Amino acid sequence: MAIDKVGTIRRRVKKAASAQLGYAFVAKDGDFGGVASLVDIENFDETYEFRTHKKSGNSFKNLSKRGVLEFNRLFNGVDVYFFHANSSAHAPYLVAWVAEALRRRVAGKYPFVLIGDLNCQPSELTNLLKYYDHDELMGHGYSDSFKCRFAGNTHNARLGAHKVLDYAITGAGTAATVSSWDTLCFSTELGYADHPDHFPVVVQVG
Repeated sequence: MAIDKVGTIRRRVKKAASAQLGYAFVAKDGDFGGVASLVDIENFDETYEFRTHKKSGNSFKNLSKRGVLEFNRLFNGVDVYFFHANSSAHAPYLVAWVAEALRRRVAGKYPFVLIGDLNCQPSELTNLLKYYDHDELMGHGYSDSFKCRFAGNTHNARLGAHKVLDYAITGAGTAATVSSWDTLCFSTELGYADHPDHFPVVVQVG
């Protein structure tokens, strides 16, 4: 069993020895083989074809603490991406932006799924998962191009999960099944004093 980190960056603080933000992968045989890589997310105005109303909100790198990862191979013909959104009021804005940027990125090639700790509940994305389409919507309306796939509460797991923050977003026609694992019972049985504040999720695609 081995662990590798991908897309690691330092926190935006003045301390020289600051903690790092990134993604970790676990491999049974230790062979990661370039398992994933960061992808560029277009500026907001390039993604939506109109300017954002948010101050300093046009550049994804300036607003998001972490990048977006892409698995370097398809799973059952599906392109898989990961994103850990900021734990802030910016989260729905960032997640919707990433979803639309990925929809445009893979258009006409293959389906995609975006997985992660998205730090906002699916209900918060309803009005933001929209897209600007000159031919169909002319910028007035909401897209049915996305589906949020989740399986119950995953956050505040130490005290009793009561929020859905870890889930998947797919294109409307992409098959995906999400299940969450209540790992608190394992921590208790093994005598661990601490427990992560999120339950892990498993996403089956294709």
